[in-house]
Order: sequence, then C-alpha cells, then structure tokens
Amino acid sequence: MRSDRSTKAESRMQSGMLSLSEGCPALMCRDGHRFWLEMERIPMDLIDQAVDVEGIIHQQNLIVVERIRGMVS
Repeated sequence: MRSDRSTKAESRMQSGMLSLSEGCPALMCRDGHRFWLEMERIPMDLIDQAVDVEGIIHQQNLIVVERIRGMVS
C-alpha cells in the first residue's frame, strides 16, 4: 500500500507580488498563479511589492500565512 502524503499540511515558501484583489490579500506569482492569503493583518507597506510568503497551502490557491517579508533583491 502506498502512502498518500497529499493530505499532509506542510509549510512552503512562495514568492510573488503582494496585492489587494477584490479587497483581499493575494500573492500574484510570475507564472500567473494567484494565491489568496489568510493572515491576521495585512502589511500595507508591502502592497504592490515583491514578497516571500511562508505558510501552509490549502486547495492549491490558499496560503495560511506564517511569515511574510519583502523580497531581498
């Protein structure tokens, strides 16, 4: 029997542009994928900035954010 690890939640890092889409925080990735972000507070100083987001990905389009920071260039 094979072990299915797809249901195991694990922390992952994603990078992209932090934006407000329909009033909700979203991460727009370079490949065109959009993640909705669930977080306690929206870091307004990072809106429209490149960011790294670490968190738990659910259903391929939602990240429960653990950490967010401006991308180091």
